[in-house]
Amino acid sequence: LDPNYALAWAAQAHIHEDIVGHTDADQAEHYQRSMEAIEKALAIDPNLSEAYSALCNYKNTYEYNVVGAETACKRAVELDPKSPVAHKTYAKFLYSRGRFDEAIVEIKAAIDIQPVSYRNQQIYALTLYYARRYEEAEAQFKRLIELNPNQTNFVEGRLVKVLEQQGKDSEAFEYLVRSVTSQKADKETLERYK
Repeated sequence: LDPNYALAWAAQAHIHEDIVGHTDADQAEHYQRSMEAIEKALAIDPNLSEAYSALCNYKNTYEYNVVGAETACKRAVELDPKSPVAHKTYAKFLYSRGRFDEAIVEIKAAIDIQPVSYRNQQIYALTLYYARRYEEAEAQFKRLIELNPNQTNFVEGRLVKVLEQQGKDSEAFEYLVRSVTSQKADKETLERYK
């Protein structure tokens, strides 16, 4: 409604980036629209943390510009150290680079600022998983199921992998069956898995 509202443009940039990660949408189009929204946000407010977070994600996942992405992430945190979005985005960047200890510090900062965010808790679980801290990842993924028992498909799929890495094959299989069941698989498919 207000074309001069920079925060809305930054939010739009994040949404276009999320669409790419969660659908089969045209990636190039959504990344282009994301970059346009980032540019509008920064033209209105060149010190907007959320715009730099979106820029970090754009540079990391679309341009594969590691230096540019990290610079944007650091700028986002510097501009607003209390922004859970800035810390979450930086954590995602860091774990994508294999810098797991730093990523854990950043995602914990996001959780401290916004403890009720399911997405922050999910990023924490993924960071533990990528860091091969499987016992901790298992506990965090199970906690996610408790927090949101109606949206468990992704989490159950990750739990299968975490449990397999620990040699807990029978429990991993239980979560596999739960995942297939929650996807509304027909009885024949479910029986084939069993």
